[in-house]
Amino acid sequence: MNTNENIPAIAQAPERVEDYRTGNSPEIIVRALIDNLFYVQGRLPETATRNDWYMALAYTVRDRLLDRWIKTVRTMIKHDAKVVSYLSAEFLMGPQLGNNLINLGIYDQVRAAVEEVGLDLDQLIEQEEEPDTAGLEQPKSDKLSLSPDDCRALREEAAQFYQRYLALLVLEDYDRVVRDTTRNLRVLDLCQKHAQTEEDRAILEQFRPYITMMRSRALASQALKDNEPKAAIHALDEGLEALRMYFSEVGKPQAFEQSTEVEMLKGMRDALVPKLPVSQKSELKQRLAKAIEQENYELAAILRDELKQIKDTA
Repeated sequence: MNTNENIPAIAQAPERVEDYRTGNSPEIIVRALIDNLFYVQGRLPETATRNDWYMALAYTVRDRLLDRWIKTVRTMIKHDAKVVSYLSAEFLMGPQLGNNLINLGIYDQVRAAVEEVGLDLDQLIEQEEEPDTAGLEQPKSDKLSLSPDDCRALREEAAQFYQRYLALLVLEDYDRVVRDTTRNLRVLDLCQKHAQTEEDRAILEQFRPYITMMRSRALASQALKDNEPKAAIHALDEGLEALRMYFSEVGKPQAFEQSTEVEMLKGMRDALVPKLPVSQKSELKQRLAKAIEQENYELAAILRDELKQIKDTA
């Protein structure tokens, strides 16, 4: 007896075909591109502008991102996974279309699909606009240029943020330490890229290792506060790698091992591996004793100042 005789043919284990919303072959992507142009943008290929095609492609890529996101969320729900998230209001990712094509592993397929409809992928990627930075976006025709007075004002403001994040560290308000150190690192990037004079481009760079170290310490400390030691070690490793890249980029790779900031992060990491520090104060005392034993008086001075601030606020 054929148990499938009353079942419509379309429901009887159909051969799997690529969904135009999730498939990654050039043929399927062409279909998705045209579909989004018609039904989302409301345009015909004959009258569509470059921006219409860009939007159609962006929706096509978004469908594939959402497909993976949905699968990830369902897996997390199924396994009751614990999630640690960090959101920074100051972090701007910049244009994302090209990066998303690479991350999805479909860059070549999309290029072939775009060429199939007579377009150039590079031009569509260039069509994406930079995100508005808090409503203060510069007109595209104006190149940002920071005068010496501009740079001086930024340095003075950065110094105030420095004083604040030191106090916040003592208060164990680590999230705000991350916020302020991230902000100051962006000031360094801004001056390095847009300052008019070489002096203004370079003057703040000497502080990059210290700010990077403080940010990593705060991230790790917050993770410990949340009882997430693995996340703390990951934050420290990322900080060490950022410092390694910095010294390599400035042509002083040998300075990495001699860096006080590197020693600070390594010391914190070493303390995490056998057991977690009992408290911030005891951790600082342990590292201070080790620094004095190794005759690293520069590091000892930094640790002593932090201990003094903790005592003053006790």
